[in-house]
Amino acid sequence: MRRLAVRAVAFVLVIVAAACHSGGSSTSPSGPSGSPTSPSGRPGDGPTSPPRPPGEAFEVTGVVTDDAGRPVQGIAVRMRYWLGGHIEAPAALTDVAGAYRIAFSSNPWNAGSRGRGAARAELIVDGYEWYYRTVIATAPQLVENFRLNPLRRIAAGESVALSMTQDDGECVAGLSWTLATVCRTVSVRTPAPGSLTVQAIGVGDAGQPLVSVCCVSGDDRGGNPVTLPVSAGNESTVEVGLLGSVMTAQPIVVKTSFDP
Repeated sequence: MRRLAVRAVAFVLVIVAAACHSGGSSTSPSGPSGSPTSPSGRPGDGPTSPPRPPGEAFEVTGVVTDDAGRPVQGIAVRMRYWLGGHIEAPAALTDVAGAYRIAFSSNPWNAGSRGRGAARAELIVDGYEWYYRTVIATAPQLVENFRLNPLRRIAAGESVALSMTQDDGECVAGLSWTLATVCRTVSVRTPAPGSLTVQAIGVGDAGQPLVSVCCVSGDDRGGNPVTLPVSAGNESTVEVGLLGSVMTAQPIVVKTSFDP
């Protein structure tokens, strides 16, 4: 499974589980015999789209910047959410100042101790780490600013230092079911078939990181270190997460080694 598909499936599973827990349904209503209903309510007149629950109205505004605080123009800020048994995913483009505005109605889900999730913000931008964050439904008008980190690309056998902060995106896919909160990603390219090993080391009081590498036989592989078979020219996505709250910048070193 490709990286984007893995992360999309992870989100669908999370909110479907939340909807089922709250008694919701992911299927469209049907007539008494199980056949689709017509606008008049008579079964058998052909498929229609039944009215959806109205949901709660939200408007989210904010600014997207890079790691140096410069505005990022012309990128899509997508809000993915649950509405009436369906997943919706509208997007708005940032302007020259990096600002965006997007309005939608959703059926919030239980986001644990943080409250209710109105949507998951997704920023998938070439050249940057993919960014995800749950938008908490605290009010109809919400402000969400996003800071994108340039994607670091290294060759197998090299190392890279990362700084993890509370402004970084949430963990998804391979680390979404752990207690990790924020994540950073690194791309590792291998020159030939062989075995790639990835290890993340916390510096100072950063703690022991978690690692997930995508993709092996269609799935992420987790651990620390992680060793996996790779092919020539393979580009692996390494996701590094930290447990607990990240209040100050935490330095992490990602080390790789390669055996042909």
